[in-house]
Amino acid sequence: MKKKDELIWLMPTIFIFIILFMIKFCTPKINKKYIVSKIKRENLELFENMKGTVAANNITKIGLDVNLSVDNVYFKAGDFVKKGDIIVKFSDYQKSDDVEKRALLVIKNAQLRNLEKQQKLGAEVSKKIQEVKGEIDGLELEVKNEMKNAVLVQRTVRSPFDGYIVKINAVKGGIINKNEPVVVLTKKNDLKIISESMTDEKIKNLSIGNMAEISLFRRENKKAGEEKTLEELVEVKNDKSEKGFKNRDNKGNLDLFSEKKVIEAKLFKINKVVNMNVLEFLPISFRDLFLSEQVDIRVIYRKKENVLVVPKKAVIFKNQKKYIYLIDKNNLVKEREIFVGVDNGEKVEIFGMNIEEGMEIVENPDDKIANNVIVERKNIQDEEIEKKKRMEKLENENEKIGNKMNENEREIIRLKKK
Repeated sequence: MKKKDELIWLMPTIFIFIILFMIKFCTPKINKKYIVSKIKRENLELFENMKGTVAANNITKIGLDVNLSVDNVYFKAGDFVKKGDIIVKFSDYQKSDDVEKRALLVIKNAQLRNLEKQQKLGAEVSKKIQEVKGEIDGLELEVKNEMKNAVLVQRTVRSPFDGYIVKINAVKGGIINKNEPVVVLTKKNDLKIISESMTDEKIKNLSIGNMAEISLFRRENKKAGEEKTLEELVEVKNDKSEKGFKNRDNKGNLDLFSEKKVIEAKLFKINKVVNMNVLEFLPISFRDLFLSEQVDIRVIYRKKENVLVVPKKAVIFKNQKKYIYLIDKNNLVKEREIFVGVDNGEKVEIFGMNIEEGMEIVENPDDKIANNVIVERKNIQDEEIEKKKRMEKLENENEKIGNKMNENEREIIRLKKK
């Protein structure tokens, strides 16, 4: 009787062991690794993406009232200038009273011709002619001396504020036209973002006042050996943090997008151009903007707050229903029917029975995924380490190629000199 009681107490343990054994050895496995992420609760935004350019919102024109020759030009369109910087220098000759004396000389010569005509007609004007000729000789001598002693005067156009050169109508050695501005400037804090041309369909959900995220990419060129560390380049904290991407040119130098910045802007104007539309945005901050810079624009036109979301690719549609695939700590997949709400093309709102924040799901399901199968998790950290190793190897190879090309170029120059 005692042995029988002991056996009864052991039965649940044996049963559990059998179940675990069946799960481990009898449940089908997929020989493929899948990305596992969590159901999140967050604000879901609907948006439109587009390209854009930083442009001047208001401009200041600087011109001259005379035509002058250009001695030198120190900046070009798009450059940033500080208040007081010399942008263009001109050369001109000091005229002083020379202009007035030349005008008087013209009058006296006309007076002389008129007196000579009167003399031919019989008028007695000899004395008057002699007086006018004397005045003309004196004026000619004065003009000649002033031209001989003329002083070269240099005039300049300076920036009246910190800002950008939108346009410059000056070329070294050329002559400025007084009828057009020499320089067109805009203040640093007077910039806007202009979108590419958009169809009516593309902007149908947008309206004045919509907020936008403006993504800026900073390009940085560095020579081999001066680049950032590999860890700095591949590290990605979040969508608004620094991101690194790099390529080498044929000389081994780096062409590096060293960082990505995101600033906010507000849609304030929609311009109709034939059958297309151009949108204008005013940035909240100007600190990171540069004139003529190319940017990415994401206009947010609707926001649903505090909803359960998953990546759109995590949702599978079959048999007229939608499913996600939950995964437990033992990597066992559970198919779960869901309903979807707001969809922004990247993430989708979900809801259904027993769907909660923090549940793990298969982010990249395929036709192999099914209910009650065991999957392997894809280790993103291991992939990053492997990626770093591959990048280091390729960079070392590229650096060797770059150094070899530089040696070849120096040898070619040496041989040409001989």
